[in-house]
Amino acid sequence: MTSRRARPDTAPKLPLDGSSPTAERVVGSSVWAAYGDALGFISELTDEAGLLRRTQGVPLVEPVSWQRRIGGRQGVNVVLPAGCYSDDTQLRLSTARAIGPNGFDVEAFAKVELTVWPSYALGGGRGTKAAATSLAKDQIAWYANTFKGWTDCGGNGAAMRIQPHVWSSRELDDPTGYLRDVVRNTICTHGSPIGILGAVLHALALAHATSTGEVPTPPEMLRRIDEAACVPDLMRKDPEVGEYWLGLWERATGRSFEEAWIACVSDARDVVQVAVESGGSKCGGYRSMLDRLGLFHP
Repeated sequence: MTSRRARPDTAPKLPLDGSSPTAERVVGSSVWAAYGDALGFISELTDEAGLLRRTQGVPLVEPVSWQRRIGGRQGVNVVLPAGCYSDDTQLRLSTARAIGPNGFDVEAFAKVELTVWPSYALGGGRGTKAAATSLAKDQIAWYANTFKGWTDCGGNGAAMRIQPHVWSSRELDDPTGYLRDVVRNTICTHGSPIGILGAVLHALALAHATSTGEVPTPPEMLRRIDEAACVPDLMRKDPEVGEYWLGLWERATGRSFEEAWIACVSDARDVVQVAVESGGSKCGGYRSMLDRLGLFHP
């Protein structure tokens, strides 16, 4: 696999004001998230040979300009400049714009940001695009976005956009304070417990890194997974989510959401264990983990 590591001389310069360690970490998180997106965008939905064609045979170690077809098979080929980011950062900014002095405005996010996004989208999964199209209909509420295949939307699209909920949280030690909005944001587009859990675990890991300045270790990540056990209860207590969305989901799937959540949590623990056994970030460890998890399979 071609390296996607940024060289020190190409790293983004952070406009830090030194006001506080937390503020510095938030700025660093936001800039590096966009930088990683710009670096990795070119490698999406292709194999190693396809990536080499896009980079013209040059190893991917910094953002480069490249061509992408925009608008599907009948679209046009567009030259994207070096540093151009994808839907991940676009929707992360959309989330941030929907957070104001009174917190997260899910209506503004779902019925304004998400419905406008397809007109300028760069990338984006099928589920997120289908969800945005559905939300454009007047009668569709954010907590009842039931389009074809909605219960199977379990990709990482939501996990990639929920950072602003953590960045704006005043109580990082109390996950219930930001997980409610993380879930509300996620279910606008993702109906699978896998997609929701991915967003929740990303938020919990980011909160740990923001408050401590350290990446969660595997044992700490397992504790974050344990913390995620509270999510179904939080969802039941949320009026729109508990009274409407969960009922729609359970009728559509014929399953208890709590049972499905427990299964996903168990899978998440297994993934962390595979990462540990594969050697994590050690030489060859990342590739070994991808192989063991079957992540090269289409």
